[in-house]
Amino acid sequence: MNASATPVLHRLRNTHGPSWLDSFQFPAEMKSAEEINELKAQWCADPCWDIEHTEGFEAHHDELKAFSDTQEEKWEQEAEARLTEKAERIGCPGNLTLARYVETLEHRLQKLENPEGE
Repeated sequence: MNASATPVLHRLRNTHGPSWLDSFQFPAEMKSAEEINELKAQWCADPCWDIEHTEGFEAHHDELKAFSDTQEEKWEQEAEARLTEKAERIGCPGNLTLARYVETLEHRLQKLENPEGE
């Protein structure tokens, strides 16, 4: 910084106060469609975070939020369809709670029979 800029910065600080920088943000960087699709694929494989809050993708918050809402709704519908089918197969149509319990027991048995995931 050159010496002539210092008085200007001091006047700016004095007129606007030191807090004017608190709300300053650089414009968010737009990512390519390929980068966004890669992020979506990673999230679908392991949806353990809120994709819309991914660092570096702030400019795509609304798109990513809509994607996660749509995908989660799709997963819920698929799970309900799977449980409905299982409930019918075990002879208790419409009893999704029982179907979920049976599914959990089946999963536990599978882990006991094959503890190493072979």
